[in-house]
Amino acid sequence: MTYNYKELIEEIEEDINDNVISLEDTIYIIRKSFADDNGYFEIIDYEYNDIEDEPCECMIVSEVLKEMKKSNLTILK
Repeated sequence: MTYNYKELIEEIEEDINDNVISLEDTIYIIRKSFADDNGYFEIIDYEYNDIEDEPCECMIVSEVLKEMKKSNLTILK
């Protein structure tokens, strides 16, 4: 299964280019509350700080990008 992570990837890469975060930093990933047919919980957003009222996962930026690029939907032109 593939997902369209284009916008999230662009946002994170822009933050890296603007020196807001680096590939070695950690961010907090928010995933859908239900898994797809393969048991994968899609990434829906990210934050720089832990979110108390929302379940999230702490991940290294480079690993987040790797996961999203691997699952990203390729749109043919």
